[in-house]
Amino acid sequence: NAGIEQSLIAKLNAAEKAISKGQKQTAENQLNAFINEVNAQKGKHIKDSAVKILIEDAQYLINHL
Repeated sequence: NAGIEQSLIAKLNAAEKAISKGQKQTAENQLNAFINEVNAQKGKHIKDSAVKILIEDAQYLINHL
């Protein structure tokens, strides 16, 4: 779904922008919003295996801010 894809990419872009400005809390909030949306789409528009990878990657980024 293109709308879901755009929404997820927007959250990642916002996190990247926050990171570049040194706004760690804002970046973490955006990444958590990304995780929440991915979880909401699990089994609907995102396969379970992809959900696991996307969440693990986002969590890695949060842990290394």
